Amino acid sequence: MTNGLLISESDFKVLDENLEELIRVTQSRSAVLINKSGALILAKGQFNYVPPDDMSVMAAGAFSALGNMVDLAATHITTSFHYAHAETIHFCVITPQVFVLLLYESSPGETKPKTEQIIHASNKFAEKVRPILEKKNTFVPNVASFNFINDKINEIFKVS
Repeated sequence: MTNGLLISESDFKVLDENLEELIRVTQSRSAVLINKSGALILAKGQFNYVPPDDMSVMAAGAFSALGNMVDLAATHITTSFHYAHAETIHFCVITPQVFVLLLYESSPGETKPKTEQIIHASNKFAEKVRPILEKKNTFVPNVASFNFINDKINEIFKVS
């Protein structure tokens, strides 16, 4: 169990295999499956500078901020940094509670096709793993501190 999230061993194996496949298909450096509160669910790939658990917390904050900027209308957000050797960050919402973050490199000439490939592959990933993450017993009720923090995060980022 991770911060109120309960996943069976067989379901975890399916998540693991699908995240590995997502990295392979997209040729991403790394992928992180994250609860919106910042709890790391699963990480795959290479993490050179930032440990996956730190990345998940930072990604949850960044995703919330970006989500507010685009009025929470998008299910995909891609950010590009226009300087040499910067990686692109792609967020994809899996469920209202969970999203995946991909880190990948693309050269200026391949940015649009690469982004389209990432969106297509992450949509397929979401379709495959969403049933697991939406199972009735995946989020455990009565985890007091987790529910309190989750409610506060929802209040902070609530669109008026």
